[in-house]
Amino acid sequence: MLKFLVKSNSTSTREILTLRLSILLGCVLIALFMIGDLQMVLETLVDAYFNNRVFIQLPILFILLAFSFHRRFSQFAQPPSC
Repeated sequence: MLKFLVKSNSTSTREILTLRLSILLGCVLIALFMIGDLQMVLETLVDAYFNNRVFIQLPILFILLAFSFHRRFSQFAQPPSC
C-alpha cells in the first residue's frame, strides 16, 4: 500500500517578502516596458495597449500584492520549487 507524506503548506516570512518584492519588480518592469513599447506600437493601438497595461495588468498585480498581506495568504501560497 502506498503512503504519502502530506506536509502543511506554510511559507516563511522570508519567502513571502521575496514574493512581494518579485511582484513589485514585475510592476516596475511592466512600467518600464510600457515606455519603450509605446514608441513602437502603431498609433491606432496605443489606446488599447495603454488601457490593457494600466487598467488590467497592473491592477491584477497590485491586488495580488495586497492579498499577500492577508493573514491566510501563507496557506494558499505555492511553496517554492527550489
